[in-house]
Amino acid sequence: MAISSFHFSTLEEYYTGGLFLGPGNGISDGSVGIIGIFIILGMFGNEWTQGIVFGETRLVDVIVVGVTLANLVIIILCVRGIFVH
Repeated sequence: MAISSFHFSTLEEYYTGGLFLGPGNGISDGSVGIIGIFIILGMFGNEWTQGIVFGETRLVDVIVVGVTLANLVIIILCVRGIFVH
């Protein structure tokens, strides 16, 4: 799911004839965030993600929900771009 925004942006580029990325897009900026998380996990392990953020919610749950929601928004915008074009 983490790289689905890349695939849907490529699909949008195919159907619209151009890849139009605004500032703060999910393709480059989202990839930087995901690569950063992978680097941190490689250096420090994944124990730090088990920390409690609030209530019984762990940091890993917040990261997974955040990445999933961001990708869903990007997918919806890409599909909308295809139909609008």
